[in-house]
Amino acid sequence: MTNDKIIFILITLTQGNPKVLQVGISVPIIPILFEIPGIKSKIMTAKSFANLPDTIFCIIIEYLDWYDVGKFDTALLKRNARSIYLDTLKLRKVKVGRNLFWSQAVEKGILNWLVSRDIRVVSWDLQVDDTKLMTIATGCPQLQSLNIRDCSEITDKGIIALATGCPQLQSLIMSYCHNITDEGIRALATGLPQLQSLEISQCRNITDEGIRALASGCAQLQSLNITGCNNITDEGIRAVATGCPQLQSLKISGCDNITAGGREIAKSINSKKIII
Repeated sequence: MTNDKIIFILITLTQGNPKVLQVGISVPIIPILFEIPGIKSKIMTAKSFANLPDTIFCIIIEYLDWYDVGKFDTALLKRNARSIYLDTLKLRKVKVGRNLFWSQAVEKGILNWLVSRDIRVVSWDLQVDDTKLMTIATGCPQLQSLNIRDCSEITDKGIIALATGCPQLQSLIMSYCHNITDEGIRALATGLPQLQSLEISQCRNITDEGIRALASGCAQLQSLNITGCNNITDEGIRAVATGCPQLQSLKISGCDNITAGGREIAKSINSKKIII
């Protein structure tokens, strides 16, 4: 879509499901080809993406990577197809990972771009600070998985915003986030009833108080990693054993204030994987 070239895509609709057959580069005089099988199935053409059926347009957006999506964003900025394009973007599920592309994209402001277009970010695995985390919390309500391991700038303020804005969160990794305290854990316990997996290893400011709140509010918890949390004692383990009946994995190694009695309590939990 740069200079005098555009992307052409050959698409077929097999048993009602669109399928991309061919992608390439061509000059504008070559039309977009697509097929919708039926009683009189035939290859059809469209002169521009604006003339494509919505179903076909949606599958094109789903097929393209974010580099090409960005090209569409610029190319359709002042065209009639803009509204269809934005509606289609909302159908996409985005997983942000720890790689060079996303690291550079976030630095350049792609987070605000995703939020402003209501794109469904379902997974985020990239370092952030409180400001970015609060943007995620307010703009990504369908987030299901979040990994903010080693994000030393994250505080309870960001965690409280997360617990308020992302009620569908099921997996949360925030190990080595040293500034998080019981206040943040209480917020998680109140706002994330669907939470199934939590890693807070080496978060040394979390105590039994936070664990009790977690056990009380997150009954669906299946995996908990509190490795190296030295302020958690037998009392915290007892709360988990009582309040988390679905727990399958528990990691408590390096918790120096958990005694032999607490470890026996941990072993009694009906879990498949206990690491003490």
